[in-house]
Amino acid sequence: MDKDLTENRVLEMALPDGIQAPAISDGVPIVRVIDRVDAKTVLLSWSDALSGRYGEQTWKMSDAKRSGRCVLSGRWIVRGEPVYRPQARPRPRNAEAMISAASLEALARCESPTFL
Repeated sequence: MDKDLTENRVLEMALPDGIQAPAISDGVPIVRVIDRVDAKTVLLSWSDALSGRYGEQTWKMSDAKRSGRCVLSGRWIVRGEPVYRPQARPRPRNAEAMISAASLEALARCESPTFL
């Protein structure tokens, strides 16, 4: 099996019952947690066919300004829910992406038990 596919699937082990991560063929990015900068900031590695690759991209936690889908879990995000979003200038091509805080923390626990 492709190494990237295996790494992306690590999230599925930590998702709550009834929530399944979308398939890679659905355009799901490959996301890796690199480091936690502070309580509300993480460095991620992001790669997908549409927006490209960001080796070290800063994502900050905030309340969702709109409803949408978590790019990791596929779970519906409700406006006001804690999410991580990319922060960069100039505006990155994945600027509209959101990752639910719960999904990112679940991924981080799978990749590095000492992350949180």
